[in-house]
Amino acid sequence: MSLSVKYLDVPEGAQEAAQVEGQGQPFTDMNMVASGTKDVAYATLEPEGWPLDGSRRTTSVNMKTGFWSTQVSVNDSAVLGQAILGLAVLGETDGSAEFEVPPVITLSFPEKYTATGISITFSPSSGEWCTEICVSWYDGTSIITQETSYPTEAHWTIQKAVDGFDKVTIELRKTNYAGHFAKVQRIEIGQTVWFNQEEITSIHIVNEIDPSLSELTVDTMQINIHDRKERTLIPQKNQQMELYQNGNLYAVHYITGSSRQAKQYYTFSCQSAIGLLEGDYLGGIYNAAPIISVLEDILDGFNFELHNKFAEITITGYLPICTRREALQQLAFAIGAIITTQGSNAIRIVPLPSEISAPFTKTNIFQGSKVETEPRIAKVEVVAHKFSQSSEVETLMDAETINGNEVLVTFTDPHHSYAITGGTITGSGANWVTITAAGEVTLTGKKYIHSTVRYSQRNTEATASERNNVFAAEEATLVHSGNVAAVLKRLYDISQFRQTLTQEVVVSTQRAGQKVTSDNPWGELLQGHITSMESDLTPTGHTASVTILGVELNYDGYQYSGRLYSGDTEGMY
Repeated sequence: MSLSVKYLDVPEGAQEAAQVEGQGQPFTDMNMVASGTKDVAYATLEPEGWPLDGSRRTTSVNMKTGFWSTQVSVNDSAVLGQAILGLAVLGETDGSAEFEVPPVITLSFPEKYTATGISITFSPSSGEWCTEICVSWYDGTSIITQETSYPTEAHWTIQKAVDGFDKVTIELRKTNYAGHFAKVQRIEIGQTVWFNQEEITSIHIVNEIDPSLSELTVDTMQINIHDRKERTLIPQKNQQMELYQNGNLYAVHYITGSSRQAKQYYTFSCQSAIGLLEGDYLGGIYNAAPIISVLEDILDGFNFELHNKFAEITITGYLPICTRREALQQLAFAIGAIITTQGSNAIRIVPLPSEISAPFTKTNIFQGSKVETEPRIAKVEVVAHKFSQSSEVETLMDAETINGNEVLVTFTDPHHSYAITGGTITGSGANWVTITAAGEVTLTGKKYIHSTVRYSQRNTEATASERNNVFAAEEATLVHSGNVAAVLKRLYDISQFRQTLTQEVVVSTQRAGQKVTSDNPWGELLQGHITSMESDLTPTGHTASVTILGVELNYDGYQYSGRLYSGDTEGMY
């Protein structure tokens, strides 16, 4: 098994905050230089810029791309002539050439950042790059440091640790072909570092999924690195680390902390994207709102994938002011989805698996398993919520002083139909308003009527001593009369899983949340969901301590879900 780690040594927020400026062709889009653009080889009248092999795309008046300089590079023998839109150039192609007036790209930032380098993508598709560049880092108007670099390929990184800069200028002095425009597709603050298998000393990952969907947990990862190339690294919070197993993406996590044991030895502590969802979400009242729009609002720019099963679902109910993570958990509970980032760079909203995946068999289970059995749940209760507009007016602010623009005011209960004196409401939601005012303000709003209906299902097999064991979902305010039956059934079904099997195993394709089978210590089969997988990955294999919440199938032939299990074998029928 091969392992590798991709470390995006990029300061959090720098790329998004960068304001990029430069004097380029009319089709230049400087925003693309920061965000990145598709690398396309365009056909031009630059020397050798239009090979007759169909490999180049023709230009158009409406095309948009990264930075292209307004002038071309020249050398002593080049004779130039150009048409701005036609990109017509006559001249020599041999050897690099310099610009009479070097084009400059400037990146400005609203606050100061620290980075260990800068990465530039020129034009890989056409094999063009600048062979000499000068990069300057500024603090205000003062130069912190400057470096001249001589790229030898279209992807180029300057490794240089610079602290506290708020502006970077890149002077493009030469191109690798005479008579060509300088082309820059992307500039990234920081560098991408690959740690190979020989540099990874250990990887420990904890993945957790709650099958009842009552809790949304954060996966964690710890990576120990021996940096044999002695690179300059300045680990910063929320920088991205990607783990690859046999060339396939296994996990994408974000740094929460790091330590350095010696010059070349680092420990990175990381968490999944779920851990980044701790910012405030202002909630709201939803009435058959498309799930995509609600997810976009909750996740606020985070990349996500929604399973097709949920694509047509609408959201009805109420969310109070909470964290984005809490809001996402409420939504997942209401629709019956698990939230995971395993094996993806996105937050994935997928159904709780109902089919058995790869089982754990005797050959890949270590000795020392144990099983804990919980008492039966005697009753499952789910409360359905309804929020209706009322005409009752409540005074929310009474002659309170506000001086400012877009001042946010929040409420613990939802309201509608706001009215104000002494100021202007510039925005509003069920739990908030923004006000612009300069003095005393009185604000009123009408209340919502919150009504509830309690649904329950009893377990007839519960004993007298278990009758007080009740699982209740009372605060799930996205559960309503339209989905409460499905939620109740799902919770009742999962409440029948009473046994918790913990064992050390060799992992093949299993992941947290999957439905699996495994042998318990006395040789009988347990079926359930992996609720926790605490993994150690090494070049020699993948082992884990797994916890499975399930039920015991205590007979010789195990027949269910279209499968027949006997001993270590599984067959379809």
